[in-house]
Amino acid sequence: MGAMGGAKGLAKGAMTGAAFSLLAALALAFVSLPQAARAEAQAAPQAQAAPQATGGFRNSLGMDFVKVGPGSFSMGYEGEGALPGEGPVHEVSISEPFHIAAKELDQASYEKVTGMNPSRFKDPLGPVHNISWADAFEFVVMLNELEGTDGYRIPSEAQWELAARGGTQQDTGFPGKLADLGDYAWHKGNSGSTPHPIGLKKPNPLGLRDVLGNVWEWVADWYNPAFYANGQNQDPIGPRSGLEKVLRGGAFYNQPETLTVTRRMPLKPSLRYNSVGLRLLFAGDPASRGVAGKAAGEPTAAGDPEKAPQGALP
Repeated sequence: MGAMGGAKGLAKGAMTGAAFSLLAALALAFVSLPQAARAEAQAAPQAQAAPQATGGFRNSLGMDFVKVGPGSFSMGYEGEGALPGEGPVHEVSISEPFHIAAKELDQASYEKVTGMNPSRFKDPLGPVHNISWADAFEFVVMLNELEGTDGYRIPSEAQWELAARGGTQQDTGFPGKLADLGDYAWHKGNSGSTPHPIGLKKPNPLGLRDVLGNVWEWVADWYNPAFYANGQNQDPIGPRSGLEKVLRGGAFYNQPETLTVTRRMPLKPSLRYNSVGLRLLFAGDPASRGVAGKAAGEPTAAGDPEKAPQGALP
């Protein structure tokens, strides 16, 4: 699928011709964007209600989480090179704080919880990939069981973008120009066409690493290119239903100028790619976790990921 399928072996299993055509068209738009000043011509950061970044915790798997929010920001992009669904720019407020993983989910943690590692590029410290949205949801359910909580989630688009921006108004998500991207992200120009161990690049101002590049990250929202125009500004959770979920952040094969915190990529929740992974979110008080966990096989209230309402996700 162009950039997404241009790297051989990205797809696991057969794709239908229609699905391939759709994804190829989307990815072609990614690599044909103007090289112009989308990142270079960023204005100085504007005064906004920046997310707070005090406090955090480490979970039973050794994953570090950063506290974010509440906060407000200008979500989206509608300048040169904007793709359909990336705008209009609109003000969004997140009213409750949350914790988001400082790094992408690694293969060792995924295997410890699920007993398997579906990644093509095997490395315990590398980002888990080749997982569908449904796989990501099931991992969250299992981790909640292990720690005796219901706080782990797949982040919403708005939560993800608030954290990814790191308190800046640059759509690079870091206080620099496009020329500096290699210090913060694995992309086509420096990755060698493969994902890399998590956390090797510089963090954004909130302490998040690999927000851009390395692997795409699933978010909770259903994709609708017209959703930003509907006026949902307070704690948006996306459409109630749809055919595709949203990916954020870009991957190791993307051109540097296409890696921005506003880029949205639709993908069916059942599909798996070697460039798609996950970053976890925790909602609520981490101290409430019963880390001893539930008994093996004890049912949870998470339900069917295809039917779960957005506001109730894990």
